[in-house]
Amino acid sequence: MKPVAIFLVSGGLDSLLAAAVMREHVSAGYMLHFQNPFEAVDSLEYMEEAAEKLSFPLVIEPLGNDYLEIVKNPRHGYGKNLNPCLDCRILQFKKAVEFLKRKNADFIVTGEVLGQRPMSQNLRAMKLIEEESGAGGLIFRPLSARFLPPPDIIKSGAISLDSFPKIKGRSRKMQIELAKEYGINKYEPPAGGCLLTMKEYSRKLSELFNKSSLPTPIELTLLKIGRHFRISPENKLIVGRNQNENELLERIAPPDYTVIRPLENKGPTSIIDSLPCKKLLFTAAGISARYTDSQEDEKIRFIYYNGKVSGEISSTAFSITQTEEYRI
Repeated sequence: MKPVAIFLVSGGLDSLLAAAVMREHVSAGYMLHFQNPFEAVDSLEYMEEAAEKLSFPLVIEPLGNDYLEIVKNPRHGYGKNLNPCLDCRILQFKKAVEFLKRKNADFIVTGEVLGQRPMSQNLRAMKLIEEESGAGGLIFRPLSARFLPPPDIIKSGAISLDSFPKIKGRSRKMQIELAKEYGINKYEPPAGGCLLTMKEYSRKLSELFNKSSLPTPIELTLLKIGRHFRISPENKLIVGRNQNENELLERIAPPDYTVIRPLENKGPTSIIDSLPCKKLLFTAAGISARYTDSQEDEKIRFIYYNGKVSGEISSTAFSITQTEEYRI
């Protein structure tokens, strides 16, 4: 009887392609996605389409505070920005092994390509990840399998390597050709899936880590939106950059956050993560006024409100220099 596989999928081409390549070699499988708050692209649609086409159930499991602890204090350090790639993979494989045991599956499949990512997709890193996750011998990487030491499923003779592609390095030419062959048309863009690899987002998250033990879900969501300013050691101002962000900030702001928006001028909606004192309201209004259509030295009227209070406040726009002093 053919073996049962656990497919780790992200929505990217390589992981979806690995599942497609393996379809004829397994009797059944589960497409497993570990959801985290740092996903830059909503790739659920891509995974759902592939799961339906391949007749594998898609299972979504959220990563919790143990994942945030790893992002904040990674044992193996960061990549170029705040991306703890090795620790992230170790945690995911630990959880994948637990899932494999619950489902009585035989092995784990990933779309990793040897040499594609310098930090986590080299032989040394792959060996380290397997050892520390407890997944040694269980991980099969079909796209690069012919360049890698054989896992247990290959050693057992249950699967032969003869029909698998020989892919390594950073070029995606072979993957794109295979995607056409397998009818995989939708997938997230390369290297665009993780916010932790992005400089601006990493800077804002690092600042948030310095201000709190572990960020809340709403704080992590808000990191993706707007311009961020630290207006006091305890208070942050977020200023919308366009109409969509303005509407989103107003809609998702918790009741204890204060919403600020101009009464008469065109300009941004802003939120503060508390009900601040008058001095900080003036600071928030001055920064927000910077992004309105106001004339120089024109006083802009703002309304502010939260779940308990509301009021009006007026301010001229801060200068560029003043504004940048507060920017995160």
